[in-house]
Parts: sequence; C-alpha cells; structure tokens
Amino acid sequence: NSKYIQKKIQRTYGVEATVIYPGVEERYYIQPKVDTIMSVVEKYDIPQDFVLVVSRLYDYKRVDWAIEACIKAGKNLIIVGEGPDMKFLKRKAGKNENIKFLGYIPDEEVICLLHQAQLLLFCGVEDFGIVPVEAMAAGTPVFAFKEGGVMETVKEKVCGEYFENIEELTKLLKSFEKRRYNSQKIIAQAKLFTETKFVNNLEKYLRAIHEEKIKK
Repeated sequence: NSKYIQKKIQRTYGVEATVIYPGVEERYYIQPKVDTIMSVVEKYDIPQDFVLVVSRLYDYKRVDWAIEACIKAGKNLIIVGEGPDMKFLKRKAGKNENIKFLGYIPDEEVICLLHQAQLLLFCGVEDFGIVPVEAMAAGTPVFAFKEGGVMETVKEKVCGEYFENIEELTKLLKSFEKRRYNSQKIIAQAKLFTETKFVNNLEKYLRAIHEEKIKK
C-alpha cells in the first residue's frame, strides 16, 4: 500500500511488489453544512481554533508527543479515538484545559472536525496513513512525523510540514498560520488517493495478472 512497504518487502523477501495506494471515501471531500458542523462543535464544546488528532490510542501512535507539543505551544488540542493508552495520555495532559479527549465519535462527526480544524497532527509511523489524506480531503494541512507512507502523500510546504522530534513539532506549532496553506491545493493532492483511483489501479493490476496467466 506504499513505496515504504514496497522497499521493506524487497529487503526482506527480495520480491518486487506492486504499489496500490488505498483510497479515501468521497464523503471526506464534501464540505458539511455549516449547521451540521456547528452542532458538532457545540455538542463537544470545541474551541474556535484547534488542532486535531484522530487515532487509536496506542503507544506507537505517539499521541503523547502531540499533547506535550500543544501544551508547550499553547494550542488547543482535540483528540478523537480510544485505546489502551487513554489513562496514560490523560495523566500526561494533566489539568491543562486546552487538551480535550472525545473518545470514539461517529465518522460523520469526525468529518465535521476535519473540516473545522486548523491542523491535523500525525505523530506515528504507518504503512500508508489514511487519516492524513482524509484531513487533506477536507482541505486541512497536516504536520506529520517524517517516516512511513505519509511521506508519499503529504506534500511538504503545500499540504503541511514534517518533524522528527517533539522540539521540531513545538516550533512548527508556535509559528503555524493556516493562511500559508491553500486548501484547494491540499484537496488536489488528496485527490491522488481516491477510492475510484484505488479500484481502477486494483482492477488494472488484476487484469494484468490474469492476462499473464493466460499467456503461460
């Protein structure tokens, strides 16, 4: 599902794998109605300006990095997701009122938050990383850890920035201005990874394999 994994397969098995990128659902590209977004904002008491994390709460996701950096930078952080690290992360957030945990919420509400957020933070390492592309589909910039499949989707300086440690992330957050990023260019990048493209690429691959079998 990425060149990142393709290289791992080559190193481990000596096999040249074909990359077929996953696709983002069409609904992530559609701007929700203002009333719908506002109802979600009011329901969860979301501040006007906030950065967002959408993630399962496991240690390798490094949500603690997002918490620490947002505390240092004085940013409002909304964390969507559940997992075994919830208690640890809440202790990490302490009494800082700018950190809010929503737990699990429906996809329709996540989409509203992706469209409303100033920024998405992605601190883990993933084979592909679908959440950053979902954020870009909403026109929202992404700050991502500089490793994994995300480096093939988030175009630096256009769709967001990369960081390698908490200090770099904190510095990026302190200097962040959303107006530096063009939402239409971000959406255009996300459209390289649609469900339609995934289906077309998969079909093309399967047809090629089928034709090769017939020739043999």
